[in-house]
Amino acid sequence: ACVSGPSPKVIDLVASKLALLDGEKLKVFDLHLKECILEAVGCFEICSFSSDGVYVITGGDCASPPAVWNLTSKESLLLTDHLTDGYFTSCIFSPDASMMVTASREPNWEEVYLWSSEGTMMQRLPTWAIYNMAFVAERMLVGIAEDARVIHVLSVPAGDVLSSFTLDVANGAWPKLRSVRFLPRAWQSDPSSFLVIFGCTEGTVYISECLEAKSSAGEEPATILKSFSGFAPGIAALS
Repeated sequence: ACVSGPSPKVIDLVASKLALLDGEKLKVFDLHLKECILEAVGCFEICSFSSDGVYVITGGDCASPPAVWNLTSKESLLLTDHLTDGYFTSCIFSPDASMMVTASREPNWEEVYLWSSEGTMMQRLPTWAIYNMAFVAERMLVGIAEDARVIHVLSVPAGDVLSSFTLDVANGAWPKLRSVRFLPRAWQSDPSSFLVIFGCTEGTVYISECLEAKSSAGEEPATILKSFSGFAPGIAALS
């Protein structure tokens, strides 16, 4: 009942806080208080909460650097050490919020950077053709390859590709991946695996199980545990 107005472009939800993003306006609601606790205007395309819901990070295009908002103090921190000539495809926190990762699509390549919680750029990860990322552990990322069909598991901060996967769809038609989000380890039965949820351009959501220790020599199929169809095409964000 506390949310009204045009349909938002991007939504994120964590720790009773809801972020609505519609290109130029960010609104964050506290669902317990049923009120808007932050409203900002800028060049916004993506947003993501820290796991405790204290911070939210936003990213846009070359007109604006990524920004980190403290929802308690309402102060913002701009990540100005690296700008983009294209647009940002991921801006995320590590599970303990000690690091942030930004991924951007430049005119002819991708760039992935690791940041400290204070907003200092620590290093560029030696990755290629990766966008839309999610942490699956404190030192492990999962990202979608540029062709939107392959999933890479990356180490942090080295940026090495630990393994690569494709979704093993029964009819053999690879889905084109659009968004990715890690599911909590408490949901897993096998401690050597992790669960990932993917949104696809054709409007299907897949929950998949990937093993951490698989070889990076070639692409192995990830086991699909559940799929949900019937959504509108182009699932840009998952929460």
